[in-house]
Amino acid sequence: MNESVVKIPKTVVFSAYLSCFALLAAGYIYRKAAVRLDALVKEPLMPATPLSFLPYQIGQWKGTDQPLTETVLKVAGNDDYLNRTYHLSDSDYYVNLYVAFTGQPRNMMGHRPEVCYTGAGWILEQTEQTDIPLASGQSLPVQIHYFRKPSPDLQYLIVLNYYIVNGKTTCDYRDFSGISWRLPTFSRKQVRYVAQIQASCVTSTGLLLFVPEAAPLILPFMPVQNGGEGVP
Repeated sequence: MNESVVKIPKTVVFSAYLSCFALLAAGYIYRKAAVRLDALVKEPLMPATPLSFLPYQIGQWKGTDQPLTETVLKVAGNDDYLNRTYHLSDSDYYVNLYVAFTGQPRNMMGHRPEVCYTGAGWILEQTEQTDIPLASGQSLPVQIHYFRKPSPDLQYLIVLNYYIVNGKTTCDYRDFSGISWRLPTFSRKQVRYVAQIQASCVTSTGLLLFVPEAAPLILPFMPVQNGGEGVP
């Protein structure tokens, strides 16, 4: 019995080859994109300048570094940080300045004074929100928390807290707790980061003297783009 030979049109053969080539090309492009995307996710977004370069001398305040333990750093999960105590010359005012920076805002969730300090045994007595006037004429929105340690180690501590979210200052953690802030930083054109700034002192006077001088020096350390201008 003779078997008939079916001739496949050349256009069909060409289309099949073209489809295979397109699939191979798409796969190659996908793999390249996946590798690049994975690299972007793993590469942390860093400050324009390391936070350690913040001046040790701020006005009449002189700073001394207070390094954190590896355990604390691992729990915090930040990409950069600064922990430094500043002393106002010829006074009894000491202020501890803690700045934490992360390019993955979800890492900052839960690291708030009202959470961390109470978890360490402090009792939160009061929280107030206020605006601190700066020399530039602008105001800095902050939260001020009043803590005390129970007897027999009776101690009092005041913690001033605010955030820099994509170049803007805020004292509301909900500004970076939404779904859009949980996504990785894929594009350099849409930078997403959070810096937490905490200043603590046993008196509110010390904080109100220190923060207006220190705050304007911290913002320029944040990531920059397009010719060195701060991210809006």
